[in-house]
Amino acid sequence: MSLNRFYMKRRLFVGFVIFNFSLCYSQSEIKKEKILKLIEVTGANKLGYQIFDNIINMIKDKNPLAEEFISEIKKEVKPEGLTELYIPIYDKYYTEEDVDNLIKFYQSPTGKKVTSVMPEMLNDSMEAGKKWGELLAQKIIEKLKKENK
Repeated sequence: MSLNRFYMKRRLFVGFVIFNFSLCYSQSEIKKEKILKLIEVTGANKLGYQIFDNIINMIKDKNPLAEEFISEIKKEVKPEGLTELYIPIYDKYYTEEDVDNLIKFYQSPTGKKVTSVMPEMLNDSMEAGKKWGELLAQKIIEKLKKENK
């Protein structure tokens, strides 16, 4: 009798573990789908490509001989690859509730405005940072020249 009880408990335990595993798996799949939706509504994957194109253009400007290399890179770049890399990052920092709230925000008029102006804002911010860095470097060089006289 106790042997039957042991097997019954074991079956219940195994069933419980399998049920919880499948529940966790389905919850993580649901969150993954929501993260993909968030990436889509924010345009995060498109922004990555814009940055990639800017980098490629900088390479072209500095080394016109890199055209064949650049052509091969562009063949290898796939939208799914970049998006798949984003998923664990979003999963690490956002709960499923956060993702739900962010999707709602980015689907609102204000959220849509944020995504539409973000590329220009980033370019302007980078330009401002570049100017700030140049001014700072110039100031430091002048200070060092005075100290070395």
